[in-house]
Parts: sequence; C-alpha cells; structure tokens
Amino acid sequence: PRWDLPANERWKASLTAPQTYLSLQARQGLIEGLAFLTLEGSKEQRDTGLRVIHGLLRACRASWKVWATLGSGIADLAELGPEAFLDTVEASLNDTVPEVLKLFGSDRGDTDPFPSPVLHTHLLWSLERLAWSPLYLARVTKVLGTLARHDPGGRYLNRPAASLYSIFCPWLPQTSASLADRIQALSALQAAEPQSAFDLLLALLPSRAGNEMLMPTGNPRWQNWKPSEPRVTRAEYEDVISDAAQRLVELATAEPGRWESIAKRLDSVPRRDRDGVLATLQHDAARLTTEERTRVWTALRELVNTHREFTKAKWGLRPEELAALEDVLPVVEPD
Repeated sequence: PRWDLPANERWKASLTAPQTYLSLQARQGLIEGLAFLTLEGSKEQRDTGLRVIHGLLRACRASWKVWATLGSGIADLAELGPEAFLDTVEASLNDTVPEVLKLFGSDRGDTDPFPSPVLHTHLLWSLERLAWSPLYLARVTKVLGTLARHDPGGRYLNRPAASLYSIFCPWLPQTSASLADRIQALSALQAAEPQSAFDLLLALLPSRAGNEMLMPTGNPRWQNWKPSEPRVTRAEYEDVISDAAQRLVELATAEPGRWESIAKRLDSVPRRDRDGVLATLQHDAARLTTEERTRVWTALRELVNTHREFTKAKWGLRPEELAALEDVLPVVEPD
C-alpha cells in the first residue's frame, strides 16, 4: 500500500496503511529457501526455484511497485537467477514505458522533512553483485550505461555512473574479470552507450592530486565470484589509463563537442599518450564550431596557467610538457 501513496506521503504508510502480510524476516526466509532449492537441491527442486524466480521477475517487469516491495531481496534473486534477472532488466528498458526507470527520481526532493525511500539502490546493488562475475560483466555494463543515460540525478551518491566507476576502478576494480574482459566490456559500452562510456572513461583518469575515492560494491552472497585478494599491478593500471585515453579520443572524434572535457583533463592523460591526443585535437580543430573552439581554448589556457602557477607542486607538468600544450593554443584559438 505504501507505493500507492504520493511520494511525499509514503512515510505515513507505517502509521495508516494495513500491515504487510509478510514481515521482512519472513521474506528473507523465503529468499533463503529459494537459494537452497536453486543451489543445493535436486534438478527438480532447482527447476522449481528458478520458476519462482522467473515469476517474481516477470511481475517486476510489469510494475515498478514489485521492484520496490522486494527491496533487498532483488539482489538475492539476481544472484540466484542472473540470466533471468538481466533478461528482465534489459526487456524492461526496451519497453515503451520502462517500469524499471520509475525507480529513479525518488531522492530529488531536498526539502521534504520525511524523504521518500530511495528505490533504485537495490537495483544497482543487484547489478554490482553480478558484475563480480566475468560471465555477466558486459551485460551489466551496458545496462548500467543505459540507466546512467536516463538517470535524472538526485541527492544520493549511489548512481548508475558511480556503480560503473566502482566496477572499472583502475586501481581496485570491483570485478573478478581479467583486464582483457574489462576492456571488452568497455568496448560494448562504447558501442551501445557512447556518452555513458565517455563519462566513465573521463572519471577513470587519475586526479591531479591523486586523491581518488572508491565506493566498494556489494559482495556476492551466494556465489563464489569475488576473489579473496584482488590485486592490480602497476603495468595493468597504466594499461587501463592508456586505454581510457585512447577511447576518449575516439569518442571526441565522433562528437567534437567532447573535446572541452578532455582539454580540462589533459594533465591526467599519460605522457605516452598525450602527444597523440594533442595531435588528434589539432587535426579536429577545424571541425569545431566557433563556440566549441572557444570552450576548448579557454579550458586549455586555464590548465596551462594553473600549472605555470604551481610549478613546484608534485602534480605539476614539466616545462617541456607545458610547452607542448601551449603549442596547441594557437591552433584551437577562435578567429
């Protein structure tokens, strides 16, 4: 009954609405029963458990209220029936009116004294669990990319874009997938959701001060997907950043308006890739509109001035690196 109330009145449900038929503990017990059937039971029992999971997920596609009612149980269902879960989310996103997208936007009101429950978090936690498995990483990545494109934003940091960053974090990825599998998943995202891919790749570049933060994702509860000691070598880290820089150039070449964002982060591009990035920027300068050239030139000039001002900072660029950036300024300067 809570979900039939307006968003700003759902806090009243515990006071005025009829009591839930099943308590949270009872629902969790049912989930654990399904886990036993699908993971430990006979073939007949596994089939029964999967039929129940499929039925619940079909109901989710039909109404966002089922997603909301299941709450934390969604992540367990996703882990126990990953193929069915991803099929459901993908199908819902392709519907004329995607019910799954109705879970977003409940955290946009900043003035409510009793804010409405945030409904999309359990969906994201479900996808984050599945991302630990190399088998599902590419599909999860594309789903999160689509959700990021539709995300209306809100006051909570738990967003689809943040989930993507955590999964692909170059220094501690929240997946057991190999570097090759992660790069393949990024290729799939770049093809399916180029703007979401661009935003993610830009976030993967190291920060100037080296103060990156990571929001760890949820651990699998039923499957042995998470490695006990995830490690990233220095060489692997550098390969991830280099790959991100090259993909950013590809995406900016396809959409020149993206060069402004890259210009602001050129000091984060590895030295071994920066000359190639600058060469492509100079080549693409002729394709930029006057407004785009102005924005790129302004961003590049501000970056150079910042490094000129803080020449002794550890993160400062060397004189020859600054000179390379300055050489591009006349090329992109608007007429």
